[in-house]
Amino acid sequence: MAGVQGSVVVALRLSRDGSVLAGEVLSGNGLLASAAETTLKTWAFAPCEQEGGCEFNMKVRYLLLGEPRDISQCEDTFEFDNGDQILVTSQFAKAIKD
Repeated sequence: MAGVQGSVVVALRLSRDGSVLAGEVLSGNGLLASAAETTLKTWAFAPCEQEGGCEFNMKVRYLLLGEPRDISQCEDTFEFDNGDQILVTSQFAKAIKD
């Protein structure tokens, strides 16, 4: 996660079958925004019963924990909160030195 943490809000438009038709970043750090938008566009959500689909905002929070480690030892976790928030945690990766 490049040593960057923070939140990104993405507006999603879903089809009736729950697939993502469109996503647009509403706020957040530019380094994180593209990853959040791209990832959410690949997801499928519960079917939407509204004619023409549904729209809602999803907040993705990126949080770095602990001391720097070798990148091969950094673990990522994903937690869903209230159906409209995702918490992505990882550990700091040490800088690569030649």
